[in-house]
Amino acid sequence: MAIFLREKWAKKVAETWTRRSIFADKASSDYNFDGVKDILISSIRTQELNNYNRDGGMNRYGTPKEVQDAAQRMTMRTDKSFSMTIDKGNNTEQDMIKNAGRVVRRELEEQVIPYFDKLVGKAWATGAGKIVGVSSALTKSTFIAEINKAKSHFVNNHIPFSNVYLYIPTSMMSILVTCPEFLNLEKLGTKVLVNGMVGKLSNFPIIEVADHDLPDGVQFMVAKKESLLFPKKIWDTNIHQNPPGISGHLMEGRFIGDGFVIGEKAMGVYTCVLASKMATAPTIATSTGTITTNDFTVKYTDDDSDPRYSESAKIYTAPLGDVTKKTIKFYAYKEGKDKYYDGFPSDVVVSAAASA
Repeated sequence: MAIFLREKWAKKVAETWTRRSIFADKASSDYNFDGVKDILISSIRTQELNNYNRDGGMNRYGTPKEVQDAAQRMTMRTDKSFSMTIDKGNNTEQDMIKNAGRVVRRELEEQVIPYFDKLVGKAWATGAGKIVGVSSALTKSTFIAEINKAKSHFVNNHIPFSNVYLYIPTSMMSILVTCPEFLNLEKLGTKVLVNGMVGKLSNFPIIEVADHDLPDGVQFMVAKKESLLFPKKIWDTNIHQNPPGISGHLMEGRFIGDGFVIGEKAMGVYTCVLASKMATAPTIATSTGTITTNDFTVKYTDDDSDPRYSESAKIYTAPLGDVTKKTIKFYAYKEGKDKYYDGFPSDVVVSAAASA
């Protein structure tokens, strides 16, 4: 007999996840992964405005162009599980039920949630639409200037500041608290309204995170909730009573989850990281289409979509031929064993001919 947590303790499990996880309540819930391992998000690409022609003719508004769209496929890359037992000889029947629930909750709090927070933090930071490299770790004299650059990025890209959070590794907080611009909750005269919030800076609510919750070298990350996804599945967490071969309780759980940046809204995620952690930007010879990879993997698109998120992106393996009349967008990265970026990808480069 099995007692399924999705029936008996599903609400408590969800509450535990939201309360304990730094990232669980700071991602969009607009997209549903239930029942599938991946989804495909399509977005419409807008066009630049034309000059209206008052002199007549058939195309006063400009030559009609077919609306183009871009597709981003998100496939969850992580599938984890646990299996534990409580022997009947060590517990009464009533105690086993209680202890099994406690064990599963501790497993969530001490193993599952920390693992996925670290994984999601890495996916969000390395998948940011804007990654800025700095030559050295930020100091009291440089921290505020870099934060203001991030603020300008949001203003210049017309990104609303609602649901935007500033994530700072705890080791960097010792620098931030010495800055006069930093306002802690006591100065703000308010209580914690958001999980992990410790204060404000440049109107950004500050979320202090463990150093290992963001990749090595990250100085800070500013991210808008609507730009992020943290899909998680808890379908098979259950407690078996006296299963075959076991006198007692068997507790099992399976967790499929991941972190994603939505390509259409990627500019709402800004990461400041040590430049040494970024891949070297590749170059292209437009006459031959030869891309210099610098020992990194290169992905490219020729349909004007962003190769970091587009399903149409291809891995560069050979010269593309004369690309003087094409728009080639490409970037370099190194893939880790876990299918996530090993380090940070380079900036996206646009072929010189197309940008001229």
